[in-house]
Amino acid sequence: MPKLLKKSRVKAREILLDLSAILAIPLLLSILHFFLPENLKEMLILHKSYLIGYELLTNHFIHGNLQHLQGNILYYLISICLLYFPLLALNKRKLFYTLFILNLTILPVIISLIWIPININILPQQYERTLGFSGIVSSFLGMAVYAWILFFNKTLGINTLFAYISYTLVILVSFAFIYTPNNLLLISSTFSISLIFLILTFKSINKKAEENLIIRARFPLIAKLLKAYIFVLYLGLFAFAFEMFPYNHAGTNIMVHYIGFVIGISTFFIVSNYLRSISE
Repeated sequence: MPKLLKKSRVKAREILLDLSAILAIPLLLSILHFFLPENLKEMLILHKSYLIGYELLTNHFIHGNLQHLQGNILYYLISICLLYFPLLALNKRKLFYTLFILNLTILPVIISLIWIPININILPQQYERTLGFSGIVSSFLGMAVYAWILFFNKTLGINTLFAYISYTLVILVSFAFIYTPNNLLLISSTFSISLIFLILTFKSINKKAEENLIIRARFPLIAKLLKAYIFVLYLGLFAFAFEMFPYNHAGTNIMVHYIGFVIGISTFFIVSNYLRSISE
């Protein structure tokens, strides 16, 4: 009993530390927004006309107004919780911190480096600057989706590659539906491929893993609920994309939101498979 109590206390301290790290980000963003001088903020924003280097990272932590800040903090808290709790259930705390640090340091720079040539060479309307935490938030959302894919893999034995392709493409379907509604070939073909991989995901469910889950949980409906959640997550991504890609900000959100999501889910896919390969 004392050992069990000690273990529970250690676990509680770890969760408290994790939540402190998670909540430190909104605090940092708020401090930067309210106390940083406007001229210094302008120096930290990524501009099209010139590049020093540090703005590739710093622009993600600067916001234009209070509404911009509040929206990003809200979606950050939703995304980070969706990422943290399945990894906590899988006892993958170190993996969480690996992704957390990557998404606050290296991945924002990659997003910025993608924005520069897209803004100059592809977008019909070039933007003079970019700023805000939404690219990082979208990346956290992508990671959160793959965290649930990993959870489904551990509980139901699904094929992670099939689910990864299906969920990534359904976001592209939403994006195409919003911005190229007349391109029916792109929309229908992407949706068909996404749906095929979703079906393959369900077919990859391991019956033995499903039976073991029911035995461990002592709840016969648990497997059906998780199967339903796979489909709900798929539909949820399609619906949430309309919030991720508001039409009146199309140029910026092509990069910031969709590319951020793809970078996030792909980074988790690569990192988890690499860790799996070196542990085998």
